[in-house]
Amino acid sequence: MSINPNQGQKPDPNDPYGAYSGYAPQQPAQPAQATPDDPYSSQGYGQQGGAQPTGGYGTGQQQQYATGQQQQTYQPPSSAYNTSSSSSPSGSSTMSMNPRIAALLSNALIWIGGLFFFFAERKNRFVRFNAAQSILFFGSVSITFEVISLLGFLAAIPFIGWAFGIIFGAVHLVLILGAALVWAFLCFQAYRGVKTKLPYFGDYAEKLVARFTR
Repeated sequence: MSINPNQGQKPDPNDPYGAYSGYAPQQPAQPAQATPDDPYSSQGYGQQGGAQPTGGYGTGQQQQYATGQQQQTYQPPSSAYNTSSSSSPSGSSTMSMNPRIAALLSNALIWIGGLFFFFAERKNRFVRFNAAQSILFFGSVSITFEVISLLGFLAAIPFIGWAFGIIFGAVHLVLILGAALVWAFLCFQAYRGVKTKLPYFGDYAEKLVARFTR
């Protein structure tokens, strides 16, 4: 049995350590060991908390990039709004007729309509192009028909005339069918307001328009 020598004695007021002479510091409690079956243990909770991201740079960069993508909207070219251009099918014209109708008639009336609208329309390049192309293409087709007709006398030659007749007839048929298909296609495209360039003829038509249109 131990005896405390200070037991029963009053603390000395002049002694700063007298009031605490019997105090014994307690040892800090050790943390409880986590068990695998305890989902709320401090060790498991700390591990789960440590998986949280520590930096916000990647998230901020993604938000800034997404905001920049939303602000970048498509801006059509200024020519899309320029309906008064002389090259547009709905642009200005020196005739009281709709340019698309004028371009349609330039092809529908073959080279005769092309001649009329090429000189009647002095400003709209869409109409003048269709008219010039109609003159060049259908004019060439008409000349080819005339040449075949002039060579028709070869069919009257004895013994070999029938061969010339078959050849000229086949060429005449192919030329008519091809010209009819091109005629229908050009009329349809002109009514839609779409500029359609034929091989070889379209290039010369553009040169004519550039030369005679201010």
